[in-house]
Amino acid sequence: MIPAAARSSASFNYFLAHTGLYQFSSNLAGVFFVAFMLRQGVPQPLVFLSMAGVFALRFCLRPLVVELAKVAGLRGALVVGTVVSCLQYLTLARLQGVDVWLLAWIAATAVGDGIYWTLFHVMFAAVGDGDKLGRQTSVRQLMFAAASVGGPPIGGLMLTAFSPWVAFTVAGLMRAASSLPLLGIAEPPFEREAPSGAYRAGAFGAAVFMTDGWNICGAGVAWAMISFYGLGERFDSLGLALSAASAVGAAGGFVIGRLVDLGHATRAVLVNLLAAVSVLVAQSAAASHPTLVVGAMVFAALAGGLSIPTMMPAVYGAIKGAPCALRFQFATEGGWDTGAVAASLCAAGLAWLGWPLWSIVLSAIPALMVQAGLLVSKYKSRTDAVALAN
Repeated sequence: MIPAAARSSASFNYFLAHTGLYQFSSNLAGVFFVAFMLRQGVPQPLVFLSMAGVFALRFCLRPLVVELAKVAGLRGALVVGTVVSCLQYLTLARLQGVDVWLLAWIAATAVGDGIYWTLFHVMFAAVGDGDKLGRQTSVRQLMFAAASVGGPPIGGLMLTAFSPWVAFTVAGLMRAASSLPLLGIAEPPFEREAPSGAYRAGAFGAAVFMTDGWNICGAGVAWAMISFYGLGERFDSLGLALSAASAVGAAGGFVIGRLVDLGHATRAVLVNLLAAVSVLVAQSAAASHPTLVVGAMVFAALAGGLSIPTMMPAVYGAIKGAPCALRFQFATEGGWDTGAVAASLCAAGLAWLGWPLWSIVLSAIPALMVQAGLLVSKYKSRTDAVALAN
């Protein structure tokens, strides 16, 4: 079990500081990686195949994360993952098309993100308060939103007015600096040897994350392509549009997070499903018209603030009740990678066959429906358990 000391407000605030810096670095450069690949001459099917390569390699390397945590601890391993993830920006800056740097980017992204995201959710569950996870997740999403407002215009300007080296180096340095607040977090203990059923306990998280991986790496990447083409293939225009959309959508997630904490989780899930499907339809209809693209971006940002506060409290609650948080997240992230690889391969095939990008966007609707069913079932069982206890 995770001790109370690791859930202190000081640790949570340090974690928020890390999250803000990390996400700002992502929004300075990471949000442009699909557009940058297209600009550098990587064909659409190969962009999707590159994503499949990242997540397939990440899946294979994940057992090393457990071994790293045994040596460095959960907090130390998260610091390592944060620093290693800087390499994805340095390799991307050298990309000139389908070349060796594309392979280097795949490897760097798989290793850095594989370590980081396996441990990120474990640490958030450790420092969070079980009775306030919905609101605390929403606060974290507000940090994400702030980074999404400030980062893209600066990153887009640097890519347009200077060079990829400037934009990606600044982002890499900020990513490295984001590891410093983690040093103030109390080190949570974990079982060095897997308890009985530790990986099996992550089945729910793996199923939910599989649907999320399908959505983000299929529809999300296709939408990034549509947005770039629709805004004249200009990084500065794309950055400004992303910033404006994020500013409009910042408040939605906080409202949903409070609904989850107040016991209206099922209603929140259904609202989120309706909003997410509506976003996919709007994105598929935007085609390459600039006004429609910006409108769909704003709508997506408003609705996107509902997704994480709806999904993650269920996952974090399951982590806290699992025999081992690290093994739970190991299984959960494996589910995400599986969904991401499947969606990327499917999207690559459709793009190679000449299917329009909007059709790839709509392919995420079944995954969202499955996800909603899983969440409703989980929140209902949690509500029933509370009712029985009372």
